[in-house]
Amino acid sequence: MSAYGKNMAAAKGKKPAGGKIPSRKQVAEKMDALGGEDPGEAGQTFDYGDVIGLLDRILAIEPGNRNALNIKGMMLMGMGENDKALACYKAILKANPADKEALNNAGIAMFGLGKVPEALKYVDKAIELDRRYPDALMNKAVILHGLGRTEEARTFMMRAQALDSISS
Repeated sequence: MSAYGKNMAAAKGKKPAGGKIPSRKQVAEKMDALGGEDPGEAGQTFDYGDVIGLLDRILAIEPGNRNALNIKGMMLMGMGENDKALACYKAILKANPADKEALNNAGIAMFGLGKVPEALKYVDKAIELDRRYPDALMNKAVILHGLGRTEEARTFMMRAQALDSISS
């Protein structure tokens, strides 16, 4: 039996902490309904729990799966559970301290927890790794604005928008 088959057999019957695991068909239908758009624009309420259940299923098989951890963190932030999201991003950073997306997302989670100085440190690290990372530049602008540093925030926002328009 392959390593994948052994992992699948070992994970069979395991349920995520939340309980019910959605079927692949249910998750596919949800994702198709979204059509890649913002969940609020899909004409239905987005159930983060269903997606988290699928991600927990993946993580039961492969606990260090970077993409599953990252997406789970985003879903948790969407639910307002920034502390749990931060744990996902820290798991990614433990494996790769230079993951700019995890650094940026950890900054967003910290900001959501009201830990503004720490949030700024995470986002600054992401920018240090990639000066042309529009998401981190935009998030830095938001954090700076929250600190009342509006002129500095405006500069970062303009840089982020310029880079975003170039890549679009």
